Amino acid sequence: MVARKEGRTHPPEPVPIKNIEVALVLSGGGARGVSHVGVLEVLQKNNIPIDLIVATSIGSVVGAMYADGTCIDDLKNRIMHLKREHLVNVQLGNATGMFISRQGMSTGDKFKNFLLTNLRAKYFSELKIPFIAVATNIKDFSAYEFRSGEVYHGIMASAAVPPIFPPVGVYGSEFIDGGVVEPTPVRIAKRYNPKMIIAVDISDRGMEKVNTMYDIMNKSFYVMYYELSDMQASLADVVIHPNLNNFGMFDDNHHQELFNRGKEEALKMLPQINDKMRRLGIKNRLSTCG
Repeated sequence: MVARKEGRTHPPEPVPIKNIEVALVLSGGGARGVSHVGVLEVLQKNNIPIDLIVATSIGSVVGAMYADGTCIDDLKNRIMHLKREHLVNVQLGNATGMFISRQGMSTGDKFKNFLLTNLRAKYFSELKIPFIAVATNIKDFSAYEFRSGEVYHGIMASAAVPPIFPPVGVYGSEFIDGGVVEPTPVRIAKRYNPKMIIAVDISDRGMEKVNTMYDIMNKSFYVMYYELSDMQASLADVVIHPNLNNFGMFDDNHHQELFNRGKEEALKMLPQINDKMRRLGIKNRLSTCG
């Protein structure tokens, strides 16, 4: 799928987002996104209200499914069994294409099919919770908010990690992974004036030992991403940052441990969340799904 473009040059008019008490921000982080599900389980089972979800990359995948009204047990089942091959269909012939075109290593078709299969809502306006998928517009490398139109467009754009996926062409522009500029998009959430923001940051500093030049290059990427994500997350009222060191962005063999790490850190931060809600006059509310 090489930057497919459609005729519409502007997104449909979005539904207004207002009267937000609690906004949840979900960061990018590849396979480590399973830990987002552990956090969501704690929030839902403790009746922490979520009135807006703002997410990047894998956070957009998990966040959109939750905003779609997917019950936590069902969401857990779908994400815990998710493997790389369910989303990425790498074609070796495409690997060289990135040097002469905007072709990605994967066509993106499997990713699209996964989203269409697992989302009941076709349009953002049909989601149960207001949701924003953050992507990067490659025209000027600025953050772009997808909050109207077809949901899968926004998620695919938000998670179009180069060089795995090609840019997503829609609304007269091309978009790549939101983590390039907004790995933990708290600044986007602030635009909607929530009383409280809970940020889930699943970044880490990568492997401890660096032996080869490849290790140094890999570590450098992780550290840069971590520092930007940490800086953005610090703008939230409460930050849930599980210790995910040594879990790679593309390592899909540790789902249960990643889930547990997210759950444990959310439980640790739960008293702070409830205390902040009390001081702001925000009441616990029973979450509904299905």
